[in-house]
Amino acid sequence: MESQFDFLKALRLEPADFVIVGGNVDISKDGLLKILNTIPSYNLDTEVVRYDSNIVIVKCKIVVRANGEERTGTGHGSCSKEEMANRESHRIGHDILAIAETRAIKRAIEHALGTVIVNSEVRRLISEGKLQAKNWRQEIPNNPAPKLDAPKDTPEMKPEMKQGNKVNGESDIDIAKKIEWFNSKNAQILKEFINLEELKVGNWDEWIRILVNAVNKKAQEWGLEDDIEDIKRYYKVDSLSKLKPSQLIEVARNIEKARHGEYLSE
Repeated sequence: MESQFDFLKALRLEPADFVIVGGNVDISKDGLLKILNTIPSYNLDTEVVRYDSNIVIVKCKIVVRANGEERTGTGHGSCSKEEMANRESHRIGHDILAIAETRAIKRAIEHALGTVIVNSEVRRLISEGKLQAKNWRQEIPNNPAPKLDAPKDTPEMKPEMKQGNKVNGESDIDIAKKIEWFNSKNAQILKEFINLEELKVGNWDEWIRILVNAVNKKAQEWGLEDDIEDIKRYYKVDSLSKLKPSQLIEVARNIEKARHGEYLSE
């Protein structure tokens, strides 16, 4: 079925429509305006939901209309002071707010239109050699953690390992070793949410409970509660605690991407 918004397929962004923030590619205000200018009619509202010395979080709601069809989208955008390390000090406050607002608007537009417009354009420009993939957070993560081999006495984690202290006759020590190895393997992303010492537990149920609490807390701090709800709908669960450990790692990665204004993985 054709949509009244199919004209967006003709959108073409250029390298000049992007900026580098904290070493990653972000849509610029000009690029965002180019997207908005393709929409026949829209109403846009933004609200600063957090503004302090470390981070700014902006919420955006947009209503877009084309040929009688109307859609609504919301999105949060955030920007932290640490991303502004190379900016002139007198511009930091202005730049943080502008970047957070741009990210919020971008995500609201994509929520309303049901398509990852910006990421699709980034992929196209990379394939044409006009953007460097090394600067795109979703393609090549910065400083990836080294690949670790599982200890010889520690097989790859299986879904049933999360069921309790005793699984298939394994001792608490065996399970603790698996958890320690899993923590090391995923240390880079876990450290964004929690001190790894807190995840040194003896069973998977406790590990899941602690990580879920940490992810929910950070999502609330970063103004990304809507993303948590989107993730739960995607997995068809009413709580993240019903996910497997490997799925929770992907949730954490997606929330970290969203923190920087990037859309959830397709």
